[in-house]
Formats: sequence, structure tokens, C-alpha cells
Amino acid sequence: YNPPRALMGYKAWRLLQGQEANEAAWVSLTPNTITATGLQDMGWADVPDGTYKWAVKAVYTGNVMSIPAFSNTQTKFTQIGTIAGLVRNQSNQGIAGATVVCGEWTATTNASGAYVLTVGAGTHSVTASAPGYTAVTQNNVVVVTGQTTTLNFVLPVSQVALEDGFETYTDFSIAFDPWTLVDVDMSGTYGMTGTTWENAYDPQAFIVFNPSTTSPALTTVTTHAGAKMAACFAATTPPNNDWMMTPMVPGGGLVRFWAKSHTDEYGLERFKVGVSNGGTNPTNFTIISGANYIQAPIDWTMYEYSLAAYADQNIRIGIQCLSNDAFIFFVDDFYVEAGGDANDPNAPAIVTNLDGNYPNPFNPETTINYSLATDGPVTINIYNARGQLVKTLVNDQKAAGNYSIVWNGTDNNGSGVSSGVYFYKMYAGKYSSTRKMILMK
Repeated sequence: YNPPRALMGYKAWRLLQGQEANEAAWVSLTPNTITATGLQDMGWADVPDGTYKWAVKAVYTGNVMSIPAFSNTQTKFTQIGTIAGLVRNQSNQGIAGATVVCGEWTATTNASGAYVLTVGAGTHSVTASAPGYTAVTQNNVVVVTGQTTTLNFVLPVSQVALEDGFETYTDFSIAFDPWTLVDVDMSGTYGMTGTTWENAYDPQAFIVFNPSTTSPALTTVTTHAGAKMAACFAATTPPNNDWMMTPMVPGGGLVRFWAKSHTDEYGLERFKVGVSNGGTNPTNFTIISGANYIQAPIDWTMYEYSLAAYADQNIRIGIQCLSNDAFIFFVDDFYVEAGGDANDPNAPAIVTNLDGNYPNPFNPETTINYSLATDGPVTINIYNARGQLVKTLVNDQKAAGNYSIVWNGTDNNGSGVSSGVYFYKMYAGKYSSTRKMILMK
């Protein structure tokens, strides 16, 4: 006697056409029995090109399954085209090793600055970048299946010599290249209850500090932007004398950073800023922040110093923490802008370009720099991640030159916008460029 079996549900598989008799090659889509009579193949987007079928079996009590029923065939064919061109500098020389990015696709230029990029058909934004140059993005690039779209780039020389928000280093690192850290006082360091890091309390200068992973005593500490910052803790035998030094950078421009004291309960943090023409010996630094030390308030404060006296020189910039009884000195969003000699006939001419904003991420405001090669109308708009217009920052006739504009995180109605990713786009004649920024409240 064979008792009747009850229908429990269904199982489904994906298979290549021609593999109908080879169940071992089928890909299971339902590890467990399902009762629904419809199923979406969530892995379809990732399968390679080919012709496929789907198989379905009914499942009965005792895990007895019916013979498979097969679907019609479905062919997957990725429509692709090619983007090719040159990446050159303003002197019309090819830039070797430049990176060209279009969505998930990436290419690197050869010794002549040429690249070839195979991408999906459609309309794209393509960005070219290279060390020492400002990245350029071209939008609305149309790629047709089986055809080649020619797309050339001219990259202006970057004025950003160094930009570091300390986000790329491991939490509580006591050494983080390319920075050089020098502990002159060689005293032990105060720590925090419930928090340790490598070589804590031993002589050390600055560390990479992430307040989100510290003890409850510092849960109210916030960075200027991002999740991390540089921190110098008090010496157990004051006064503190610790240095944080940049790698060699070109002078002539400016240095800018944000700093604060953790608390004024034990006195405010004290610091100086110096410049060296070579090594990392603190005695070789010339102080540029004034004869007296600076006291950092408990709120984030921006400090900016001219490096014009060091034009045409390679220099090293150092921040010296000179705290006496204070607890923690914080530094974030360090930025060095390279300078140029306006009278130098070999200096690159002004080009129409949209530069990166600073700081980024930011709160509560950020500065956007741009330049115009010729007189003409210019528009800079800010859009949210859904492509909706948030703010028109610039819509005016401008003379050729360099400009900057500040966005304070408000929309066209003057209302503050929420944290998130925003895009700013510049139009000037035939030129257009889009960049991304992050508002973190």
C-alpha cells in the first residue's frame, strides 16, 4: 500500500542550455522548499553571458521530487562598447600612469598617455586622475554597442600638495607614514580608563585617534570631519614637547588645519607651527606662527599660515605640541596648497577648472575653488544624491581668474540640509565638471 503524498512546495535551479541531463551542473536558487509559484533569480545580474534555462521540481512529503519542468531559453548578452583617448597635461604631453574610471571599469594610461576602456553601452560619467594633477570628469559620455567613443582629457597641475584627514590609518596608530613623529620630551603618556593602544603610556608623540572606539569618558569627543584625527596626549612629566611633521612639500602657497583642546579643565593646549628646509630634527625648524605659542580653544578652530616665503623650495611643516598641564591636543583636516610664481613665464596659464572642495567631508561649511580661462558666464549648482537641485551657488558673468565660493549646507530657501552625499557641478561655456562632497553633521 502506497499512501498518497502531499505537495509541500517547489525547488528551482538555473542551468546552461545543453545541461538538462546534468543536474550536478545546475545552480540551486532555492536551498529550502518554497510554496510560492513565482521566483526572481537574484543572481542573474552576475552570471556570465550565455543561454540559460530554469528547472522546477515539485516537492512532496518525504522529500520526493517530481521530474523537472524546464523553462524557455533566455540569452544573456552584455552590450558593450569602447572608450579610448589620451590623457595629457596643459603642455600637450601625455601623462603615463593616469587612471581613467567609468563606474566599475578602470584603465591606466601607457607611456604616451593613451588608454582603452571597455564599458557597458549607455551614458556615463568618466573621470581621469593622476598624481600631481587635478582630476577631471566628463559627463554625458555616450557609448554605443560595438563602437568606440573618443574621449580625451587635459589635466591641470594640482595645487594640492598634501591633504590628510587621517581617515586611512589604523585606529590608535603611533606611526603613520608619510608623517614623521618626534617625541622630544620622551616622557610617559597619560591614557584613559578602559582604553589602551600599542605602547600606551610609553614615550610617544601623536597618535591616530578614533573617538568612536574609546572609553565612555570620551564619547562626547567629535572630530572636525570624518571618524579620525591626530591627537597628542599629555606627558606624565610635563611639559609636553611632541612634533608631527609632514613629508617634503612644495612651498609658496599656504598651510591650513583645524585644531582644538579636549578640555580647559587643566589649561588649554599650546602649540607652534614651524618650517624646515630638510631634515626632521626639531632644532632645524623656523617657527612661522609667531614668537609665542598659540592656545587652542575647546571648539574646532581653523589655523592658516602663508608659505609665500618658501616659494620655489621644498619644505617640511611641523606642528609642535607644547602643553603643560593640559590633557589632549587634537588636529584634523590638514591641507597644504602649493604656490606658484605669478611672474614665472613657465607657470601654467589659468584654465577653466572645477577643483575639489575643502574640507571634505565637512561640517558646517566647505569652500569650492574654481578657475576661468576666459571671461564668460559660469554656473555652479549643488544636487543631492537623487539628482535634485539643492542650491545654486554661482550664476553670474565672471572675468577670467581664480575664484572660491563657500557652501554652508543650506538650500535655496536658506534651510539646512541633512547629512549625506552631495554633488556640485560647474558649467562655463562648453566646460562642465561634477564633483562629490560629503556633509557630516
